[in-house]
Amino acid sequence: MDVKRFLTALPVRAACLAGVWTCYQIALADRLGRRGDEASLREAISARPNHFLHYWQLARLDTPDSRQLLGEAIRLNPYNAGPIVDLAQALEAEGGHARAEQWLLEANRVDKTYFPRWSIANFYLRRGREDDFWKWARRAAEVGCEDITSLFDLCRRLEPDVSKLSMRLVPDRAHAAHNFLDYVAKRGLSAPPEACERAIRHAYPDRAHRLAIAVEGQLAARRFADAARTWAAMLDAKIVHAPGELPEPDLGFALDWKLPKVEGAFTSRVSEGVEIHLTGQQPDAVALCERVLLLAPSTNYRVAHRTRTTGMSGAGVRWKVILDSGAQFHTGDLTVAAQDGFGFRTGPADRLAHLLLVAERPLGATRAKGTVLVESVRVEP
Repeated sequence: MDVKRFLTALPVRAACLAGVWTCYQIALADRLGRRGDEASLREAISARPNHFLHYWQLARLDTPDSRQLLGEAIRLNPYNAGPIVDLAQALEAEGGHARAEQWLLEANRVDKTYFPRWSIANFYLRRGREDDFWKWARRAAEVGCEDITSLFDLCRRLEPDVSKLSMRLVPDRAHAAHNFLDYVAKRGLSAPPEACERAIRHAYPDRAHRLAIAVEGQLAARRFADAARTWAAMLDAKIVHAPGELPEPDLGFALDWKLPKVEGAFTSRVSEGVEIHLTGQQPDAVALCERVLLLAPSTNYRVAHRTRTTGMSGAGVRWKVILDSGAQFHTGDLTVAAQDGFGFRTGPADRLAHLLLVAERPLGATRAKGTVLVESVRVEP
């Protein structure tokens, strides 16, 4: 053996062995840490004593030395807010409110993300310090976070009115504005139009979809003025297009046209308009296209349309309006004769209506089969 070469390579071999041993310790500690029980976590600490995570995990099991474990986790990684917040909560539980507040503020100093700020706001709410709570709640809402449901729920304890909550809490930033719309939809609430207009000002993934969901919620809550205001703002911002003479949806819900997928019916766009082919295998009663209308009460309206049928057999294709009160108006059977419109009048309480092209098999008749061509349809006072 060449002694000189062996001695030259010895430091490299030692470094490699040390690296292998370190990797083994890291892998062992990671495997033990995933088990999560006290004995495994203490073994993980022995295998990797300079890693903060296992000290923090063990402290969360509420062992007798939890306070010391948290202190060691913070010493090893003073820039992770998790152990700091846990230490503050432990101090608060023992009555050390002033020290708990200091540690929470320290957590925000080292980590200016959502979690420390939410923790501080929660602390001030528990202490009954409302002014400080709202200050930190707004700071929490300012930072980017995918889901801040817990923050909004916390705030609604003090301010259940979502319109006032929106104005008080939600900053004029894209993520916060759209997170608030997600929240009201998740909780089945009606989105304030001011919140919708704030969201309209900021581009965001799925912005149009989120806003249309907000309009749906406003309609469901019968806040028709809010829905009209939000939809008008969406039109002004060109997020959607005004429903024209053809049922061509941008979104397919809210105040837009809908073209439902129907078994036994096939819809396509042709140069003359929208063509719907009925195979005769569709359900006995089905909407082929539809749209929600916001209307004025006690007002006469006319549905003007150009709808043609070819190769039709069976019966039951017609335009129909169903008012909020339940009153219905419709054309004659389009499978029998072409028609160009019909009129209706809203009642004193009617603000909402559904305009539908339906295929409804009359009793004793066969289902409609053939092609329906919608060239145009308009609703006019």
